[in-house]
Amino acid sequence: MWKSKTKDDLIIEVWEALDCESVGAKELLAIEKEVCEVFGDSAIELPMRVARKLADEGALLRHSEILEIDSKKRADTPLEVFLESLFEHRTLGSTLTSLRQLEAARTGIGADDRSVVKRLRDCAIRAKDDLQAIAYDERRSDRERLETGEAAEWIKIWLDSPAVFENWISLRLNSDEFKRLFPAREEEDDEEVF
Repeated sequence: MWKSKTKDDLIIEVWEALDCESVGAKELLAIEKEVCEVFGDSAIELPMRVARKLADEGALLRHSEILEIDSKKRADTPLEVFLESLFEHRTLGSTLTSLRQLEAARTGIGADDRSVVKRLRDCAIRAKDDLQAIAYDERRSDRERLETGEAAEWIKIWLDSPAVFENWISLRLNSDEFKRLFPAREEEDDEEVF
């Protein structure tokens, strides 16, 4: 029935099919239902994110309804709250802490729940992509670009081989190259890892 090939396109297509200028709880639930049917449970996004995408397309938002449904969904899905709190890259130490939390979550749920494992990996991929974008942004300082590039590489290693990540990061943190590029700084004492 739907022509869209991507989730974002489907969100917009369903909204257009609903033929409404404003978006609230009813519309977001209808969109969520269609996204779930086409792309599966793991494709469902929090209502606030969907609303933001629709606002970018010109939708008027019924904010109180959106806040209410978004709050309910967040309360119902503690994993989403956990995922959203990960990868707030402030330092390399915070990135390492995030990766360790992600690995603990991955090993804690086991391989049986493939949809949750996929969501954890998707979270890491988004974080890596965001960090790589900063690393290639010439408007950023050299230091910020270097750190975000390093953090993106750490996430890539975890994505490729989560089981060997701890051994790899230990070697990396103790390497001469790392120590030369990232000398320990006093302002990172609370998250010191090197």
